[in-house]
Amino acid sequence: MDMVDAAKGHIMTYDNDSKELKLQIVHGMANSEIDRLINDGKIPMEGIKPGQGVQGKVFDSGQPIKLDEVTTHDEIIDDDIHSIICVPLRMNEYTYGVLYVTNKSSRVPFTDTDLNLISILSSSVAAVMDQEKLFKESITDHLTGLFTRRYFEPKLEKEVLRAVRYHRPISIIAIDADHFKKVNDQYGHAAGDAVL
Repeated sequence: MDMVDAAKGHIMTYDNDSKELKLQIVHGMANSEIDRLINDGKIPMEGIKPGQGVQGKVFDSGQPIKLDEVTTHDEIIDDDIHSIICVPLRMNEYTYGVLYVTNKSSRVPFTDTDLNLISILSSSVAAVMDQEKLFKESITDHLTGLFTRRYFEPKLEKEVLRAVRYHRPISIIAIDADHFKKVNDQYGHAAGDAVL
């Protein structure tokens, strides 16, 4: 926001469960307490479907949008918005969400230079999101969503050391699916995946 003198900004990311863009962080509301409450998840915000509104169109197309004098735009319902830049958070052909800024403080339209700066920033944000996604994939099982041994064993060692240091008990629960090979053999691997 400081780079382009924007009054407000937010980041929305795509939620696979709801199939919507969800607000992750906002800054620049008239009351900073509202920023904090939204960012802490205490004020629920409606999601935006891909293709819906400026953010949804940018997410769908993967192309940035710069709009000036948007009060005449029927997709914008906020009369206080007069200029918008919305860019995709995209890395390696995957779009994570959008970065959206509104209104230069000086009330002049955003420039092409502003759009380029926000696009460069969005690439950095998307790269961080991509690294997080790759890290999660490396430590979780894609089928069950549970942590893999690569994550579990070092974490267990740390927890045991912590339990010893603080003289606290530690518990582990292990579950074994008896005769699981029979499920795969009799009903197929898709059924076995569902059982897991």
